Amino acid sequence: MATNLLQDYPDLSDLYVQNERMTREFDPDSIKFIGEGTFGEVFKAKHLIDQKEYAIKTIVIRQNNLVKGVRVRELYDVTIRELKVWAKLDCDHFTQYRSSWLEAGHKDKELVLTVYIQMDLCWFTLEGAIHKMRAHFDRPVNQFLPTLGYYMASELLIEILEGIDYLHNSIPPIMHRDIKPKNILIKGSPYGRFIKLADFGLATEHLKESMTHTQAMGTDKYMPPEVRLSRYYGTKADMYSIGVTVHELFNFDLYSPQPKDDNYVKITTLNKTLLDGFPSNRPSCADTLKARHRWHIPYRAI
Repeated sequence: MATNLLQDYPDLSDLYVQNERMTREFDPDSIKFIGEGTFGEVFKAKHLIDQKEYAIKTIVIRQNNLVKGVRVRELYDVTIRELKVWAKLDCDHFTQYRSSWLEAGHKDKELVLTVYIQMDLCWFTLEGAIHKMRAHFDRPVNQFLPTLGYYMASELLIEILEGIDYLHNSIPPIMHRDIKPKNILIKGSPYGRFIKLADFGLATEHLKESMTHTQAMGTDKYMPPEVRLSRYYGTKADMYSIGVTVHELFNFDLYSPQPKDDNYVKITTLNKTLLDGFPSNRPSCADTLKARHRWHIPYRAI
């Protein structure tokens, strides 16, 4: 049994293993791969009891994949600690955590732990939505969207900012640290919202301004300079990542020729402040939302 297997590892013997729970609780014929997260794969599967489809994320922990000196238990504890940060975010801004469990086994004589995380299934990622908008408006990459596309993008940006603002105003504040279109999901709700923030694998609490954090966390393209070069950073790091996401959402490149219309000027003015190399010069989510009249357009303007 898997439990006896972990009893051979003193620092893991207290862990509760539920091997084969995936195939016991979910229809095996419904399990389909749908993507990759920061540290694992994501599947969709239909639950045998409520007959609803869920997303199931797997995080595989094996010694051969760890940095030298880091133990399997350490990474497991970090995974659970970050999972707890997400699990208490019971709010419409985020993909909802439903359940989690641990399975264990051996592969090529190596111990492998797999953490399974059950969450609500969304329609597609913001990355997918961006591709759909480009196709709909017949725009190649980095060609600025027309007015209707700009309105759609600005509505989505408001929801992204509201979700991150919720994190930053939590007690204690929470930094996401991996904001990018792949980690922002789309799904309708009874409240008229579409954006669901996801993948909290790097999320951490920012207990005080002098607190240090792990250096170089996140995805390289979206990583602010202070995270790349230092261990001293705060919630303004997420604002830089939002700035890079804005490039893709509104489909422009500051260094490529663009039509200098009013909408372009509005969003690039905001974008330059989000991408400022000095964190203290970047606006917060609250600041950006308060000043939305400077970059958002109402539906009647279409």
